[in-house]
Amino acid sequence: MSQEKKPFDFSAVIAEMQNLNENLWEIDGKTPEDDLYEGYQVETCPYTICDGSGFIKKKQNNRVVTTHCQCYQDEVLKRKLKQSKIEQKYWDADFELEETKITLLVPKKHPEERKFKGKKPANPAPELPTDYINRVYDSREIKKGTAYFGEDYTKKTLQFLNESPRKKVQNLLLIGEPGRGKTHLACSFGKEYLKAGKSVHFTTMMNLVNDVMNPHVNIRSIMENTDLLIVDEVGYEYQTDTMWALKQIKEMFRIRYNRHLPIICTTNFYPNELNELYDASLMSMFNGTFFFVLTERSNDYRLEEAHDALNDFTFIDEE
Repeated sequence: MSQEKKPFDFSAVIAEMQNLNENLWEIDGKTPEDDLYEGYQVETCPYTICDGSGFIKKKQNNRVVTTHCQCYQDEVLKRKLKQSKIEQKYWDADFELEETKITLLVPKKHPEERKFKGKKPANPAPELPTDYINRVYDSREIKKGTAYFGEDYTKKTLQFLNESPRKKVQNLLLIGEPGRGKTHLACSFGKEYLKAGKSVHFTTMMNLVNDVMNPHVNIRSIMENTDLLIVDEVGYEYQTDTMWALKQIKEMFRIRYNRHLPIICTTNFYPNELNELYDASLMSMFNGTFFFVLTERSNDYRLEEAHDALNDFTFIDEE
């Protein structure tokens, strides 16, 4: 007589998955890293200063002093940029963004209630971004431009980071339509941090959330030890009914906040849209520890690149 088959017990599988998720937060190993300072040699120094070794020897007070050539420093920076996961197209990024207007949005302590004509409808239409911003934030245009803003923010946050013990942190949320230079600016900050000898990790919010379950990524070490975390495309991560992604984001941001380590985020969503996407506790963290910076320009930055690319070709030239 055949034995009766028992139903498969899923509870053990679920318990194992939960245990795996918890353990991923406790991993304390190190990811192997390439040596940033070894193996440099070129035939000709681009600055015609060194012999291609990356070192310059000078006599000072009857002694031979060796210093690093600029070509060597450039190579080390490139290796750091690659290790930080910043995309190569942003390696030459700087704070100079012409025709870009940046405005600081400061949360009002007592924002106004939304007003309606007549009785409040049961299902009101979404509020326009400009109306929401005017109601909830004070807008302060940074008239000295992107370069001044970038340099000042970098200088001050590096001071916070170098304090022992660290007591302050000021994060940054770059907001605006696609192609307004948000990622360009974020990577410019990362580049300056690398020049200052700090570590940087660049990712998207979707990848950051997914990496929590990636056994090849030590997400806790990144959160606890990386000097600057850059998170691109906030709001595009996959959300579920269990709000699993939201819980991970809050935990990762909490770790950074407790260690006074800065985060720079970019998003195409306006504050009212973020308010709909995230819960009150995460929005409180955003409003309380992030500078909201609205980036605006008359046209899409990427469209300018598309037009500039035509100069490299001749197939559209008139005869």
